[in-house]
Amino acid sequence: MKLLVLLILVYMWAYYPIAAQKQGQDRIDSLLAELPKCKEDSNKVNVLNDLSFYYFATKPNEGIAYGKKGLELAEKLEWKKGKANAYSSIGYNYYSKSEYSKALEHYFQSLKLFEELHDTAGEAKVTGKIGLVYVFENEYPKAKEYLLKAIRM
Repeated sequence: MKLLVLLILVYMWAYYPIAAQKQGQDRIDSLLAELPKCKEDSNKVNVLNDLSFYYFATKPNEGIAYGKKGLELAEKLEWKKGKANAYSSIGYNYYSKSEYSKALEHYFQSLKLFEELHDTAGEAKVTGKIGLVYVFENEYPKAKEYLLKAIRM
């Protein structure tokens, strides 16, 4: 159990999005101002995914909506990395709402895409997020498995 707590602390220190809370509304306002100027390309997917991510702490339903728009455009563009990031940000918003089964569903879709892309950094982040969901579901063996895997990556 001590190892699990240590793993969680290390993971949260390394990956927890403190920047999202620090930048908060200023970052959201900046992204909202940029959005109408974007063409229907990967940059717009990134802006939508960033909006999705930054809304997790304040308005997760809006975060989910922006993430779904990012996912839709990434699918239209056939851009796997954009889809992987969209699934991850949508999952993060569900995690914020304590809707853990929906969070896991999106995280696993994201993980599959990052694996296909051989994107180790993306895999590590999502794997750690999966581990944290399992902590909140009191699934400690699974949490330990995923958190250790994330740290190894």
